[in-house]
Amino acid sequence: MAWWTVGIHDDEIGDQPANLVEIALDEFASARRADGTPLPTPAAFLDALANAMIRHGGPSAVRGIEERAAGKDPVLHPGRGVDGDPQLAALTDALVASLLDCYRRYLERDARPSELCAVIAFVLRHEPERFLALAENWNLQTLRPIPIPKLPDHGEAQ
Repeated sequence: MAWWTVGIHDDEIGDQPANLVEIALDEFASARRADGTPLPTPAAFLDALANAMIRHGGPSAVRGIEERAAGKDPVLHPGRGVDGDPQLAALTDALVASLLDCYRRYLERDARPSELCAVIAFVLRHEPERFLALAENWNLQTLRPIPIPKLPDHGEAQ
């Protein structure tokens, strides 16, 4: 199994996490098609992913995701805490949990939010219409986490 460095902070993605993402999205899309339920749009998927990343955030919590697609302005997907589609929320929660577990198992550390975004974007850049509705011309380039702003340090605690 191969792992490689992406981005500027020595983030790593690999075959194993990419396979987890692809299998989860394929199974979800197949189940939705089988029962006649529409596939989520890219925006709905990224909104649910942002909520899942916030719920699983721990010490590296985020407040949303920024999407960059070719030829378009960045789109923010702030976590709203409201999931309109319970099946999509279950998918994104399970996806984030399995990726976190994968990084702990193979790299013996927690996945950074930027790595979660990078591996999901890696899978979604190739034929996103397999998993999502209205994604034929999406042309996703990157996803990046929107960090929670750090509070200013005002000296010593009293």
